[in-house]
Amino acid sequence: MKTAEIKARIKNIEIHREDDECAHGLEDGLYQRFIRSIADGDVGGIVARRQAQLVLTTEKIDFGRWTA
Repeated sequence: MKTAEIKARIKNIEIHREDDECAHGLEDGLYQRFIRSIADGDVGGIVARRQAQLVLTTEKIDFGRWTA
């Protein structure tokens, strides 16, 4: 997973933050995609650490999060 893709996905979450369900789904999708990229060996080391820090910035986006 490239950093540009992460940034684009975060931007998309920000755009949809008024729709809690949509934003939450997009956030979950980003997390899953990022974890998969690590598991598949696409990224590792310091790059993965920096990308993980970037991915976690979605926690600061204000929208309702819940699970059923």
